[in-house]
Amino acid sequence: MSNDTIQAFIDALNNGSRQFVLTQIGKNVWWGNAWHAAPPDAFDSRVRPEKLFFIKEPGGKFAAGVFWHGKEEIHWYVDPAFRRKGVLVRPLKDVVLPFLFKKFKLTVQRGSIDKRDPHSIASARLAKKVGFECIDDEYFIADYRLRKTNVKKLKTFKAAKPSKEDAAITFREIRLTMRDVKLLADRLMTDCVDALGENQVESLVRQIDDLADALHSGGEDFRHHYGIKLPHEQWTFTPIPTTEKLTAVPDQIIPEHQRP
Repeated sequence: MSNDTIQAFIDALNNGSRQFVLTQIGKNVWWGNAWHAAPPDAFDSRVRPEKLFFIKEPGGKFAAGVFWHGKEEIHWYVDPAFRRKGVLVRPLKDVVLPFLFKKFKLTVQRGSIDKRDPHSIASARLAKKVGFECIDDEYFIADYRLRKTNVKKLKTFKAAKPSKEDAAITFREIRLTMRDVKLLADRLMTDCVDALGENQVESLVRQIDDLADALHSGGEDFRHHYGIKLPHEQWTFTPIPTTEKLTAVPDQIIPEHQRP
């Protein structure tokens, strides 16, 4: 993953984008899925989100990202506006690396630094601060290794619950998705029978109905857990002003025996 991609993710996070599903795992550290922004018609079912760590600087803005390629490589990046401020040292040492070693049962983590990169000296300095040792520095690429014995024990961290406003947004997305799923079922029944056949369409619709039921059930559980109130339509009667004069119907038009 390139530095430009991580920077784009950081910018999107700071702008409030909803393309992320993150969990706070430590002080100023979040981990989870980051989806690449794309127009809806470019969706590919094979596309998967990227898993990254994101770190906030003390002022509250996301300032750095860490992409884990596996036990053979790890890539960290700091927004230029927050470099030389140590925003990655404690998060890497206290949270990110202990989290990786515990979750993926690592015994060693490797990494490399391209010495031709203008920021290679700073990266090498950071690698040594968080426990990496250089094992090969002969050519353009310097290889580093971090052993489990040099990794701190991950401290238990209790993440803050989502705010009521965030929970309400998530609940609304559940309801909108449920609506779209039901609309899809209707369209399959009306538009796709000729192409797919009645049996296949009926099978798809049954599965979609099951998904809609699961979304409804899960959404209601979620709503009750966070105390989210459903919006109620309030009907009010507002008289329509008129300047027209009402004309009385002459008595003689209506026979006397038919009058109220």
